[in-house]
Amino acid sequence: MYYVIASLLLISVSFPGVLKGCDIVDNKNQAFVNQLPNSLSDATPDLEEDRKVRFGLKLGAGVSNMNFNKSFPKPTLHVDATRGVGGVVGLLIEVPVYQKFFLQQEYLYTHLTGKAKGEGLTYILGYLSLPVIIKYRATPRLSVGMGGQFDLLLYAKERYESTSTNIIHETEERNIGIAVGMDYRLTDRVSLDARFMHGINHIGMTQKKTNQEFKLELFQFSVVLKPFK
Repeated sequence: MYYVIASLLLISVSFPGVLKGCDIVDNKNQAFVNQLPNSLSDATPDLEEDRKVRFGLKLGAGVSNMNFNKSFPKPTLHVDATRGVGGVVGLLIEVPVYQKFFLQQEYLYTHLTGKAKGEGLTYILGYLSLPVIIKYRATPRLSVGMGGQFDLLLYAKERYESTSTNIIHETEERNIGIAVGMDYRLTDRVSLDARFMHGINHIGMTQKKTNQEFKLELFQFSVVLKPFK
């Protein structure tokens, strides 16, 4: 009899402690679950963050074409030109305008090259490029854009065999073009950018009492980092 009463007392004292211990374990498990990173949400762009002004860096490569066949007047003979490889680096700012529309202003240094194969000449040009792009966010990751671009010539060189000549004073210093492209967001801070720019004005080059013109065409592929907002 005494053993039964003692056992009942022991159970009545121990059982609440067991329940309390279970609650502690459950609370710890719940806290651990809450602290687990949600990889899906981390990888998906935050729509609320899209409404903030963002600053970024841009780094990429480009393929340019100095199209002498679009000069005015057109050359009597076809000019055989070769596309050149260059690069682009700079800063940008993205400003939300209305719902899914954004204004993106860029401040870039663009390095271009081109060749006139028939004459054996290689041209090296450096521009301060100022594109202004209106972007439309078609999906949370994909944006398309269109705008204008103004380029100011910083330096120009002509190379023939091993001889290099500075031709900045013989080359028109301005280029105005139309740019179209798309932007794909890998994460909230990193995206890939592809763009095509077609020059509107003719860029004149005057050398040795001869004048030739070209229109600039440029494909660019860049990585954009937007760590600042």
